Amino acid sequence: MTFRKQQSVYTVAQAIDKAAKYCALQDRCQHDVRNKMMQWGLNHAEADEALVWLITEGFVNDERFTRAFVIGKLRQNGWGRGKIVQGLKAKNISEQCIQLGFEEIDEEEYIRLMENQANKKWNLLKEDLHTKVQKTARFLLGRGFESNLVWDIVNKLKDGKSRTV
Repeated sequence: MTFRKQQSVYTVAQAIDKAAKYCALQDRCQHDVRNKMMQWGLNHAEADEALVWLITEGFVNDERFTRAFVIGKLRQNGWGRGKIVQGLKAKNISEQCIQLGFEEIDEEEYIRLMENQANKKWNLLKEDLHTKVQKTARFLLGRGFESNLVWDIVNKLKDGKSRTV
């Protein structure tokens, strides 16, 4: 498979204008904006030039993006910290920004959300106790929740001590 160099469709000034509108719709990270500009046909140098302007003017801010990403994925998608970290690392977000984003997580809300997901999964399953334990734990681990928290909640469910949804 051969790749042809795409002809630049936009000048840097046009790309900046278009990218500013793109960033105004929702928070974006540098990685996403750079990729979008590359799709528009800008080369690396042009995309970097435009990105510097967008960062300077506040259109792109990885810390702000990370905070919004963490809260959105937690509340809307029900992701745990592990899956959130994977998503952020896929966007080349720094460890420092990830830690700042995690400051947005209220620990009680996090546990409550995990318990609610565990209860829903547990109540859907009609298998024997051992299978329910395994499937519920696997489900929560797949959502990115920490194994020590998962096993605490699953053991409470198994013993009948969990809170209801």
